[in-house]
Amino acid sequence: MDCLRTSYEAMREQAPQSRTALKVVKDRNVVDEVVPGRLGRAWLTLLGLIIFVAGLYFAGGGSWLAWLGGSWYFVLAGVLFMICGVQIARRRLLGVAILTFTLLFTVLWAVWEVGFEFWPLVSRILAVALIWAAVAFSMPLLTRKRGIRVISVALGAVVSVAIVAAAVSAFEPKNIIRNGTAQQAGDGAEQVRTRATGQPGLAIPTARVSRA
Repeated sequence: MDCLRTSYEAMREQAPQSRTALKVVKDRNVVDEVVPGRLGRAWLTLLGLIIFVAGLYFAGGGSWLAWLGGSWYFVLAGVLFMICGVQIARRRLLGVAILTFTLLFTVLWAVWEVGFEFWPLVSRILAVALIWAAVAFSMPLLTRKRGIRVISVALGAVVSVAIVAAAVSAFEPKNIIRNGTAQQAGDGAEQVRTRATGQPGLAIPTARVSRA
């Protein structure tokens, strides 16, 4: 009995310490969380809704494209966007992680599919990059951790600069055929006609098909 009484008293002494430790952990989690004001909550809700609607568009159009034999990327990206939109509206960092994965996956898929050709590459990455930059600049509304805030805003600035650079570059001519290249192509066509007809500059006759 003495042993049981001693054990019971020891447990009673340790119980307050356990409750204190649990309270400290809980308070620490509360400190790490951010409770934005009314404007901040409205912005995150709007941003999450935009991402969710974009996901619906991607998933719907991507399903039709996949049914026609196209890429399944848009279906997967649409599902990820919808999940991300819900999490952002709920002010969860999981949404940021999902969107970051979607951006990296999009870049890899675009390079694999079209290489580094400007217009096809930009058209596949631009929308996702814009959404990711908006979420990166919204990180101060999602966490109190200074390191995550600074890194997110800095990366958002880098992506924004890249988007602006791509927009400026879009006004520059791409894939120009120089005079020398056109002249070489013309000379090559002339040589082919000469070999086929035996006379320079003589066009190869083409058969005409008459319809009854």
